[in-house]
Amino acid sequence: MVKIVLWKFLIFMFVSQSLLSQEKVDTAAMKKGKSIHEVEWEKHEKMQSEKNSQFEWAPLQIDQDPFNSKRNIQYYLPITCNVALGVFDISGKKIRTLVQGSISSGEHRVIWDCRNDSHQLVPNGIYIVIFNAAPEDSLNSHQEAKKILVIQ
Repeated sequence: MVKIVLWKFLIFMFVSQSLLSQEKVDTAAMKKGKSIHEVEWEKHEKMQSEKNSQFEWAPLQIDQDPFNSKRNIQYYLPITCNVALGVFDISGKKIRTLVQGSISSGEHRVIWDCRNDSHQLVPNGIYIVIFNAAPEDSLNSHQEAKKILVIQ
């Protein structure tokens, strides 16, 4: 009989302690005007942010010789990502898709031959290379845009 009472007391103490610690979180959330779900979501976002801050994105590198008809575009991925790399004119119209899909981590190089998706040479002008990389298990992504001057 004493053992049963002792076990009930220990279980009661354990449950009480758990509820008290949960109550502290609830009270802190209520003081800030937030629900417990908002607090949990903030914790999740903070963990994702910390995970993404570990990634070191190197800047997009483009050979900027306007008289060369081929452009080397280099990028580095710290982890496997869904990548979209395209060339656009200054009005925002897509000229050429260079990369689209899941790409493994590491250094990568793409050569743009100053042609559009129809394989016709583009006219002289300013073009914009837009790079988007989204890690497959993350909410955040990396975007970058650089200008290219084409003179042929």
